[in-house]
Amino acid sequence: MVRTTEDLRTATFEGEVAGPGSTFVPGQILGERYRIESVLGRGGMGEVWQAYDLKLRVDVALKALLRDSSSDEASFELMRREVRSAREVISPNVCRIFDLVEVDGHELVSMEYVDGETLLSLLRSRGPLEPREAGKIAAQFLAGLEAIHQAGLVHRDVKPENIMITRAGRVVLMDFGIATRKADGVSGLRVGTPAYMSPEQARGEPVDARTDVYAAGLVLAELTCAEGLSDDSTRQTLWKALRHDPPAIPEGPWRRIVTRAVA
Repeated sequence: MVRTTEDLRTATFEGEVAGPGSTFVPGQILGERYRIESVLGRGGMGEVWQAYDLKLRVDVALKALLRDSSSDEASFELMRREVRSAREVISPNVCRIFDLVEVDGHELVSMEYVDGETLLSLLRSRGPLEPREAGKIAAQFLAGLEAIHQAGLVHRDVKPENIMITRAGRVVLMDFGIATRKADGVSGLRVGTPAYMSPEQARGEPVDARTDVYAAGLVLAELTCAEGLSDDSTRQTLWKALRHDPPAIPEGPWRRIVTRAVA
């Protein structure tokens, strides 16, 4: 399977101005508790907004399920499952989920607001990283992934766009929108980002932690790619190489690790 930019879906549009059809508007007060600041991103499941919690006096991120994408209770149940699952994970390298709240007719997930940039943005702006810096980033995002797996969960959407790096250097794994329990083993449910799906995930088969390991291997390959990730064409070249049988792993400090991850 050749992956293209059409297989890459990201809901990270930092600083985006609310437009027609947006759920909220900047300055809006929800339930006398949350003051809406700006929209952080949009995806298939909903919008994510930066807000200020007037009660706790902290910045938070609010995820609101898009009404036009939820014609039945199943979509809301997916969001509820996100909260139940993600609240079990306590790690500095995983975005903290606080609560599920219903405010002014909207069902919202309140979560930690992570101020930083995505790993993809960093790689595109700076090019290939020095091995030492790359190692620090990899160690942190893998620690977050380990915490998720120890809680009995599978993330299912590991990719550079879902890895945030704060100004202080903390690496945070984001987006539990499609997290599921390992025991769920639901077949026929094809969710995630196609470009980073393991073969079994792409086929809609039951998945476990190995699916996240596969995606993490792709991220590690991108992290150490000698050519960098300056544009989508370089990503496509790397994806095609990794899809070979056996995979054509680029030379790099983690070549053996990447080979095992995508095997």
